[in-house]
Amino acid sequence: MPQHGPFRTLFKSAVACIGDYRCQACDPGRGPEECNTVPGIALVRRGSFVKHLGSRRVVVDAGSAVFFNAWESYRVSHPAGCGDRCSVFHLSDSVLREVLSATDPAAADREFRVFSRTHDAVGPAAYLAHRILLRAIDEGACEPLAADEAALEIAAAVLAGRRSESSTPRSDQRADTQRAHRDLAADARVALNRRLGERISLDDLAREVHSSPYHLARVFRAQTGSTIRRHRDRLRVRASLDAIAGGETDLTRLALSLGYCDHSHFTNAFRREFGTTPSSVRRAATPADLRRMSKFLQA
Repeated sequence: MPQHGPFRTLFKSAVACIGDYRCQACDPGRGPEECNTVPGIALVRRGSFVKHLGSRRVVVDAGSAVFFNAWESYRVSHPAGCGDRCSVFHLSDSVLREVLSATDPAAADREFRVFSRTHDAVGPAAYLAHRILLRAIDEGACEPLAADEAALEIAAAVLAGRRSESSTPRSDQRADTQRAHRDLAADARVALNRRLGERISLDDLAREVHSSPYHLARVFRAQTGSTIRRHRDRLRVRASLDAIAGGETDLTRLALSLGYCDHSHFTNAFRREFGTTPSSVRRAATPADLRRMSKFLQA
């Protein structure tokens, strides 16, 4: 992971290591070149950053998982002017290759670049399951066997994935057009993270990224598979999980800080994303919660 903040190990076994990474860097410029010695999966819980791989940039935020191959050189920037906080999953080499092989058979034969993708979207089931797991670990309510099984289920769900960008660009589009569309969607995502708690209009957002509202809405959906509003709501409710995990108990105050007009609006958005309410998530994670999480992922 980027080396701009502390990494805290939450759980470690022969199968999996789960950590919490907090980056406080806010510099929009590219940082120094970095690389990891082991492959990892980072689920962004708050904030956003850009991973630069040569001339390619990958925008990741609370709707994303980003994959780090061993010995892969990259740089990181924070154009939204905020840091980020991530959950990091490291699986043992043999386990990771076995999990990947379910959807990518060639992974078993790749020496270093086990991940063929740079990033992917994280569905609500996997995202909520990983937050339940973190809370169970933090509160000592999760024995090692249960933590290992949950980590594998979450990693498998994330790696099975749903692409956050269109993997098959239209054949009638020129390469420079495809690149411009990717950049426009990335710029919009950066702007949404920068103004997460604001009640921004489509026109405001389009002017900020130098586009027309119609063009932006059409390109964003083609590139991400989501409407702009849906993506923004996903960022907001996932940010709320981090606040709740941090001890926030005033849900009305939390709703207003995230740009919702009232508690009810926030609760409805939360339920659409996770199938439960914010108040229920405040409860301590129990073994029953972990069992429900497992069923949720296998549904």
